Amino acid sequence: TGPVMEHVQTGEDVDLCRFPAPLWHAQDAGPYLATGGASVLRDPETGALNLGCYRGLVYDRNTLGHHLAGGHDGQVIRDRWFERGEDCPIAVSLGHDPSLTLAAAENLGGHQHELEYGGFLRGAPYEVIRGPVTGLPFPATAEAVLEGHILHPDREPKRVEGPWGEGLGYYASGYPQPAIRVAAVYHRDDPIILGEPTLRFKQRGRAGGFAQLARRWHLLDRSGLGGVQGVGQVGPFLVISIKQAYSGHALRIADYAMAGLADRPPRYLVLVDEDIDPGDRDLVMWAIATRVDPAAQIHVQRERWANAINPAGLTPEKRAIEDYTVGTVIVDACKPYRWRRQWDEMFRVSDLDETARREVAARWEPVLGSLVTRPKPVPPPGG
Repeated sequence: TGPVMEHVQTGEDVDLCRFPAPLWHAQDAGPYLATGGASVLRDPETGALNLGCYRGLVYDRNTLGHHLAGGHDGQVIRDRWFERGEDCPIAVSLGHDPSLTLAAAENLGGHQHELEYGGFLRGAPYEVIRGPVTGLPFPATAEAVLEGHILHPDREPKRVEGPWGEGLGYYASGYPQPAIRVAAVYHRDDPIILGEPTLRFKQRGRAGGFAQLARRWHLLDRSGLGGVQGVGQVGPFLVISIKQAYSGHALRIADYAMAGLADRPPRYLVLVDEDIDPGDRDLVMWAIATRVDPAAQIHVQRERWANAINPAGLTPEKRAIEDYTVGTVIVDACKPYRWRRQWDEMFRVSDLDETARREVAARWEPVLGSLVTRPKPVPPPGG
């Protein structure tokens, strides 16, 4: 047992409307729960647990929408239950330690479990309870948990889920999805429900953003390819800083990154040299502007797994058959390895170095005071 079991409602006593579920965007289909939640599923074939963050439209007192995008582990697990002719057991935590939200936003793959990863992030394992309805584990210290089943579409018609304002700045159209029938609700006194609205241009600071960058860097380091100095995000671009060791090194790393490390492949991947901080917008744009021959260093790939919420390239015909594939781009903004030494001799960087910047700041600060911006310590690439 644990604090989350202070109050238990089952059967006719279940009422999702007891929890605050905001209308996050003006044209959303209705109030949404679980936008900062964590859903627990178990693979019926392997027994592996999966944790994911999936929004839930409140339909009525005991029915919750459950948006599962194609290709996610949660969708694969749900459909395996359906192939057996069974409803899919599920537990949804609505409030918990922030580390669980970070873990739920990750895509670790079937051989790793997000609950264990979340315990690593918080520095201690979670104490869990086995749900009386499904047997699925959920945190004993959660604020509130819903337990039930995703309904098989042969027994319960799908319900339209959406529209919902997505983080790319557009409303995702509503389309039919299997819904959750909630059999039991557990919560503390006055539970705190987590919510994380998706807002245009605000994705960098979202729960999974930094963790995904760190995971991409970790997986690249483990690839054995070597040379990766940092991983960053600049607008829509995933940026990898590389210390090239041989001709073709940068594109080998690009091929590995385009396999979809930690998530879908990026639509735009930029490779830069080790002198470029991959998180510095100005430096990355400078590298693209001055080190890229568009005819030779921009590579287009086709038929890559894509995020359905991004409208670019996903025509009505593709959406009708759930073909969520588009082209992707690799921009090689590295100096040409074959003549990098001549490059450095011919094109010396004219910007002030840090020593000169500090000398100028120290000289003029007594005169200009606060108008002088003292140089900050230079972080390592990606820092």
